[in-house]
Amino acid sequence: MRVQPTVVFAMFAVMCLAIASCAPKPTAANSADAINKSANLPSVDAKVNYLIKEAKAFIGNKQYDEAVNTAQYVLTNVKQDSDEARRVLEKAAGELRAMAEKHLADAKNEMNKMIGK
Repeated sequence: MRVQPTVVFAMFAVMCLAIASCAPKPTAANSADAINKSANLPSVDAKVNYLIKEAKAFIGNKQYDEAVNTAQYVLTNVKQDSDEARRVLEKAAGELRAMAEKHLADAKNEMNKMIGK
């Protein structure tokens, strides 16, 4: 029995959507809320773990600026040598750069259409 490529593609697409919808949601509304909530945690490790979890959830929700703010707060105010915060910051900043580059390319294409290129 041979499986049709379109069936395989459809199954793959459904699996990707299912995985994406399972991304953890942040418990905080934004980075300031996460930072405020972390103030009540008993230890530096607890604060770092909570804030990193929130930053990753912000990335999962495409709230890259909130992830950057949260990770930067960890590095500036909680644990300056947090490798995990650095990785999260690099990932979120990379996503923001990619978005900016895409918007710039889209604007350039639109401008070229307007001037007839």
